[in-house]
Amino acid sequence: MPDPRNADILVGYQAQGTRGRDLVEGTTQVNILPPYVVYAVHGDLRASEALATRIRAELGWLAVVPRDGERVLLG
Repeated sequence: MPDPRNADILVGYQAQGTRGRDLVEGTTQVNILPPYVVYAVHGDLRASEALATRIRAELGWLAVVPRDGERVLLG
């Protein structure tokens, strides 16, 4: 991340050939394909809403803040 106030935290094993492994090995930039939807769950509710708003405005992606306890089927 370009902002030194941010951190990437990679938990668990990062398999060879994955973006996670690339980051562990020192890569400073990875390409991510446009997602179908972004779930903003960063910080408190106001922070999550601000992040979702910015993602929608700057990237044009669908970004939502899930409700407390909401479940999402991924697949």
